[in-house]
Amino acid sequence: MKTYRIHGARPIEIVAVHGGPGDFGGVMQLAATLSAQYGVVEPFQTAHTVMGQVHNLHETITKLVSHPPVIIGHSWGAWLVVIFAATYPSWVRKIILVGSGPYEHRYYPILQQRRNKRFTDEEKRRIARLTAMLSDPKNNATGDVLRQLGVVFSRVDNVDLLEEEAGDVEAIDPAILNMQPLYFPGLLQEATEMRKSGELLRYAKKITCPVVAIHGVQDPHPYEGVQQPLQEHLSSFTCHLIQRCGHKPWLERHGRNEFYRILEHELAH
Repeated sequence: MKTYRIHGARPIEIVAVHGGPGDFGGVMQLAATLSAQYGVVEPFQTAHTVMGQVHNLHETITKLVSHPPVIIGHSWGAWLVVIFAATYPSWVRKIILVGSGPYEHRYYPILQQRRNKRFTDEEKRRIARLTAMLSDPKNNATGDVLRQLGVVFSRVDNVDLLEEEAGDVEAIDPAILNMQPLYFPGLLQEATEMRKSGELLRYAKKITCPVVAIHGVQDPHPYEGVQQPLQEHLSSFTCHLIQRCGHKPWLERHGRNEFYRILEHELAH
């Protein structure tokens, strides 16, 4: 079972880490676009624990990369690369956090409030039904339920998404895609507890490489929960905010050009 795919030519200079947990292929279009100039590896994080995923990421990077790369993490993947950079500092040149979740639990109610304002009444009822199905031990369609929830949350998390292109890349192993329903709830709960206990921010404080955050202003994940804690504790931190842009800037109709302009600058420095 192959747990990564390579875009472009070697040497590998960029690692693009998907969100989720388990959003396999979620950064495919980003990786494919960057591969016009750089060698990019897109790992599929399949371990069932946070540190298991960190160690898996280390295995992939040490196998494929000869020099410390720039690691781009989206959403949950942003948290993962923060923990990775704190755990394996010699294996990262810079980390770029795209649409990261907040690093302190006190910002989580802001995310909930922003999403609730955007949900229609029908979407709220649908989320309630789907969430109940997830907790039903008799439910045998967890993967389908997660996909339906993903569609609802994508609408409120983004502003105006372009259709994602398939790209000229090999398909993801179905065995990997089938893993998400098995570990998603437990892994997400573990990560959430790390934020609530302050462990996530303690990892962030250990980082020695440059850290860059890129965040859509209309992303319900509050940029304040990324900017303020990291700015306070890191010696090298930059935050870029993009107007008229949500959770996936590289797919946002109004934000993608600005996103790639920022990314090009940060990858060159």
